[in-house]
Amino acid sequence: MVPVLDSGGSRPLSTAGLRSFTSSRPTSYMSHGAAFTVTRKADLRSPAGKLRDPGLTPGGLDFVMTRVSVEPWGGVPGLGNVDLWRLETPQVQVQVLTLGATIRAVHCRGAHGRVHDVVLGYDDLEGYVADRRYFGAVVGRVANRIAGGRFTVEGKEYQLDINSGPNSIHGGLRGFNKAIWEASEVEGGVKLSLTSPDGDQGYPGAVDVSVTYTLQEETLTAEYRARSTKTTPINLTNHSYFNLAGQEEEDIYGHQVSIRANSFLPVDDRSIPTGF
Repeated sequence: MVPVLDSGGSRPLSTAGLRSFTSSRPTSYMSHGAAFTVTRKADLRSPAGKLRDPGLTPGGLDFVMTRVSVEPWGGVPGLGNVDLWRLETPQVQVQVLTLGATIRAVHCRGAHGRVHDVVLGYDDLEGYVADRRYFGAVVGRVANRIAGGRFTVEGKEYQLDINSGPNSIHGGLRGFNKAIWEASEVEGGVKLSLTSPDGDQGYPGAVDVSVTYTLQEETLTAEYRARSTKTTPINLTNHSYFNLAGQEEEDIYGHQVSIRANSFLPVDDRSIPTGF
């Protein structure tokens, strides 16, 4: 359970799961000075069980330190340089770009001992600069669609950028996926941060946002935090496309997905929440 602070104070959130995946639901709004936190974990195991190969773990230790490294990965005109961070254990290697706080690759060993990349991505930076599918990126301020790109907070109506038919999607024309995030090493991972200024894409309030990716053995954790100077919608997520068979091998039609959720959000044929 992860607490969330909103105008009503702290409250626990329910969890949902995909295999060993857990997720916490965010609140709809942040109050001035309140912090918003979501933690998600993905346990990257083969169907047969743990990925660990005893021969890869010296001394049969139960815990292996994560190796963290960084290298230059090119630059984006008008934005700056992009770095690629690697988080590595004997079981899993994760690649993260500072452009969009993007998970570029997750290499892990499957049931038959072969190593596969289980997320979709591009071979070069140009692919991510031109990307319109949000491959692996953190999207925000608000994931999904806002009808008409309009909402009202505290009696004031705000008009957002329109970038999905008549609606606004994933934060607007230049959402968090198109920003270069500041990165710093943390224990077992990398923390990426940015500041979205007041009025960014039409949203009220300046928002300090961070996502921290950590890798412990075969468990990848993403923790999101945000703090705003005004009441504003915030709903962050990672937009990775997973193929647990390996992106170069099979399609996803053999996958079985189970989500342990207490509720769901109905949408209409335009993928707009119905409110019911």
